[in-house]
Amino acid sequence: MREEILKFEVKGDISVWKYVDGTKNHEGWHIYVSSEARESIIQLLKLLKKVKYASKKAIYLSPPKEEIIGVPNNFYGLAPYRYKRILFLNSKKDWDTFAINENEMIVEILLDNKTISKFTKAIETNFKGKKTFLNDKKDKDQWLTFW
Repeated sequence: MREEILKFEVKGDISVWKYVDGTKNHEGWHIYVSSEARESIIQLLKLLKKVKYASKKAIYLSPPKEEIIGVPNNFYGLAPYRYKRILFLNSKKDWDTFAINENEMIVEILLDNKTISKFTKAIETNFKGKKTFLNDKKDKDQWLTFW
């Protein structure tokens, strides 16, 4: 199963970014999954949920598109932000956590089975025209908003 996860290819655009200004409209992390990437990322999450041992998958990211960044409550795209180039989805069944870690060009999302289900549902819900949050943490740096 882990071999299958390593070989799995995510197709389409995925972007992960964070606004630098920290205003209350832009707190935490933001993720955009294109309609093309939707099915493949959902398949990957299902594989991660099935694996018995810790598993990690690197996904190369795209810069956020102007139509996503340029929304009215974001000063029409003028609010400063930073985006990441690589996303690591890291899962382990017996973790009881959801966490987001970052370094210069990488963002890592730690998922247990419960949060894999929430993450999958958020991606599915997002494509029904709803903005979805994955933020049961008080630390706003750990919030994740789906676009």
